[in-house]
Amino acid sequence: MAIKQKNAARFSLALALLTSVSGCSSLLVGTWKSEKAPAGEPYYIQQVEFKKDGTFTAIPKRGGEAQPPLKGQYHFNGFALTLRSAGKAEDRTYRAALWGGNKLELQIKDQKHYLVKQ
Repeated sequence: MAIKQKNAARFSLALALLTSVSGCSSLLVGTWKSEKAPAGEPYYIQQVEFKKDGTFTAIPKRGGEAQPPLKGQYHFNGFALTLRSAGKAEDRTYRAALWGGNKLELQIKDQKHYLVKQ
């Protein structure tokens, strides 16, 4: 058990160093799609493309219907994802975690919403 904990601690440290060197936002580059709509949440991101230049394009849904695309800048620091949409006064910041490089967990209110890298 102690060996597993020691290995987990080493992995966490290595991941932290990797993300600090490479920049966490670069880990998100690509297209991500929602696994499923979050229960009870009428507005969510169905699909998003994060680009190397720090911009994003997202397709949100409200009540099951696609909404006009959102475009803007993003920043991911390993614990939070901030979306700054062009023409919007407020940024959207989500608690976030990246799992295995291909699953992005976003905290929306009291529930978790998952996006999978395509």
